[in-house]
Amino acid sequence: MTLLRRSLLTANFLVLNRERVFKWGEWDCNLFIVDLLDHLDANGMPWRSQAIRGKYDTGFAAAKFQHHYTPAPDWLEQNEYKIVIKTDQEFADQDIILEKKKRYWTASLFFGGHLWSVVEDKGLMMTTIEPGAYQVGVYRG
Repeated sequence: MTLLRRSLLTANFLVLNRERVFKWGEWDCNLFIVDLLDHLDANGMPWRSQAIRGKYDTGFAAAKFQHHYTPAPDWLEQNEYKIVIKTDQEFADQDIILEKKKRYWTASLFFGGHLWSVVEDKGLMMTTIEPGAYQVGVYRG
């Protein structure tokens, strides 16, 4: 897939989901990335998200699910991404930024010069992270 096509599909995905309401296990930062990859790679066929959607319904249950599922960096590597370390000043379009919290990962997308994520009780929005170095998924396709 060309970078232009990938960018257009990503922009389309953000527009289609801008009003979607946050809900653990249905639309959170994990499923934001999973749904995006389904949208990009399978023309909206939810084969990745079907394995995750509905498996948890609280933040604690999400952390527990992540712990017993595949760690976020490994999951991205299984889905055509290479994990590299980048600082917040080095992010590039289509990078997936993984932020390790105490017991779980949060995921964001760098696109159009902004960081996008699904924020608890708010939904899809541009967001910020603390300056520093992060594990970043870089698309290999």
